[in-house]
Amino acid sequence: MDTLNAARNVVLLDNTRKIEKLIHNNDTGKVVFNDICRVMSEILKAHILVISKKGKVLGVGECKTVHAAHGMI
Repeated sequence: MDTLNAARNVVLLDNTRKIEKLIHNNDTGKVVFNDICRVMSEILKAHILVISKKGKVLGVGECKTVHAAHGMI
């Protein structure tokens, strides 16, 4: 059981580092929503959309292992 928890902790740490790297390596000061969506899609194994308050799609991340919900877009 401890081996399983250790493996989960390593995965969690790795995913946290991916997100942190994405945030801190942005030298332009601009948010690149497609990059954020891509990384979050890999981590969560899901399709990710960032949508503005007005309903504009700002970023898309597609997971290859999940069937697309074309009716949503």
